Amino acid sequence: MNMNPSMSMRRTDLAGWVVALVLTVVVTAGSLWITLQRYHRFETGWSWDLAFYNQWCWAITHGDSILSVRPIAAYAVEGPSVWKTNYLSPARYALLPIYRLWPSPVTLLVIHGVVFWWVLPAAYGLVRHESGSALAGVLGLPLILLTPLVIPLALNDFRELQLGLPFAIWAVDGVRGRCKGLTILGVLGLLACRQEFAVWVAMLAFVPARAPEEITRRFRWCAWLWFVGLVWLIVAFFGFLVTVSGWSIPMQYLRQFQGSELALGEILTTAFWILILGLGSWVVLGLAVPRLVLLTLPWLWSLASGRYGMHLMADPAWHHVRYAVPFLASGLAASLIGYSKGWLWAAGFGRARSLRALLVLGSYVWMVPMFLVVQNQFRQIPWLVAAADVEPTWRAIAQVQPNDGVVAHYDLTAPLSSRRWLYSYILDQNKPAGYPHNLPATIQWVFIHPGDIQPDLLANQGFRVLHDGPTVQVYQR
Repeated sequence: MNMNPSMSMRRTDLAGWVVALVLTVVVTAGSLWITLQRYHRFETGWSWDLAFYNQWCWAITHGDSILSVRPIAAYAVEGPSVWKTNYLSPARYALLPIYRLWPSPVTLLVIHGVVFWWVLPAAYGLVRHESGSALAGVLGLPLILLTPLVIPLALNDFRELQLGLPFAIWAVDGVRGRCKGLTILGVLGLLACRQEFAVWVAMLAFVPARAPEEITRRFRWCAWLWFVGLVWLIVAFFGFLVTVSGWSIPMQYLRQFQGSELALGEILTTAFWILILGLGSWVVLGLAVPRLVLLTLPWLWSLASGRYGMHLMADPAWHHVRYAVPFLASGLAASLIGYSKGWLWAAGFGRARSLRALLVLGSYVWMVPMFLVVQNQFRQIPWLVAAADVEPTWRAIAQVQPNDGVVAHYDLTAPLSSRRWLYSYILDQNKPAGYPHNLPATIQWVFIHPGDIQPDLLANQGFRVLHDGPTVQVYQR
């Protein structure tokens, strides 16, 4: 008995979604295992930033809403009140009910890992809707995993900016299909992550619909996307900055984007390598939709002008890869649509299966070497905590009480950040008063790398050595 074609298609669709969701669960679990292992070895992207996010959540849910970990931006300094922030990120507040139950940096790492990998079902859905093929969607999923920028972003601690990646893909899918529900999900998710995505949402006005439509309908969609994005930036974000920091701060924020000190040749060279090493074979696939590719150029220029370059992937500053998210989101969305168009284009020829196999195989042949190059860079990042110091340091951290004050090197701060007083000593803005000769009585612990503070200075203030390892020294008063 012949199966009804529509029933067969529904089963194929269901199978495709099952594969996408199962892969998402498996990849999320593996990614979290690696992330938590790295956290235990003090190999987080930038421990001071993770310390800030954790202390911010802890101060609201378990503390007195006052920060001692205060990140520095070019235009403002966060805190000391938790309500004075440099960024407009409602996503921070959305995770507080979960954090209240499990107050730990690990909670933030898990939330980040789970939400980030929603990019897999989001990408599958976009390809499925663009190509009409569940098989095309399934075959495209490993290409997401092999995209050179993706794994470093997945392992880069908790970052609101990185949480926006799946919502960007959903937003493009919704706009292309004129699906209000999916568009609202994507846009609200983006705006909740960070203010950079307000511009990203406004630029969605230039994304054409998947099917022909009346000009009046297109105008309504463009107007709303443009209006929502710019209102969020100008009214919500700039209004927020004025309220918490003063009238001059929005202008100082904009001055960050005035230009670059780099020569044009340097910018173009950096941009080239971001394209080749960052996106891999997606670069070629995206050319099938030139209008969408053009939307990636402002983000690429911003990156190459000094915010990030692929040469940093082997450097301790690799964590700045987070700034590549808006670029990656634009490039990935355009490339997934280009990949789908290539799949549909092959149907116009007699040997569609062979052409599609060539499309997929060629994409993998280009992507894999770029992935391996970036992963090789990633493995060369130097770490400052030796294996012999890991367990003794954790045993000392376990003894630190919530009301104990701590001075620590940046690399060691994240696990110590569920505390009222946490300082570092690298930059003057992060040092406690009296450092290092007359530390406040609230400081009970010091976690440093050998040679950073003379032992006599600490001994004279009543500190004793609790651990003296090759890369970490712990003092208790």
